[in-house]
Amino acid sequence: MKTLKYILVFMGVLGGVIWVVNSIFNDDVIYVCEVCDRVFDSKDALITHKDDEHSNKVKCEICNKKFDNLAKLNAHKDEEHAFKCKESGCNARFSSENELNAHIVATHYKPKPDPTSPKPVVKTFYCAKCKHMIQYDGTETGKIAHMRSCKGK
Repeated sequence: MKTLKYILVFMGVLGGVIWVVNSIFNDDVIYVCEVCDRVFDSKDALITHKDDEHSNKVKCEICNKKFDNLAKLNAHKDEEHAFKCKESGCNARFSSENELNAHIVATHYKPKPDPTSPKPVVKTFYCAKCKHMIQYDGTETGKIAHMRSCKGK
């Protein structure tokens, strides 16, 4: 049985040292991770492995993209994964669909009037004591309530 001889060559890639093992007999090049000794058949596979398994980058839990720091990850999430309000002129963004829905109901939802319900009656009178125009619900109790509580200014 022949003994295989290997030539080890150091190469600097992305600030780390990659072992390149070149077989003398068939010129196959294999790449060995210097951290965990896993073997890869291409330089790209090794770089991907190191980026996935041994980097200090932070990963987006939604799309698995990696970022150099938390600020870049948060900017990515805000741009790519935020729930955006689609109402005209509104630029609100939310981290969950529930928050977006609550915003839409509280800010943009205007219930349609029931065509069968009577229109509310609004009356106006001028209060001589406080010199204001007062609107009330059309019942004399609204006017009387103001007159009792009015202090005159």
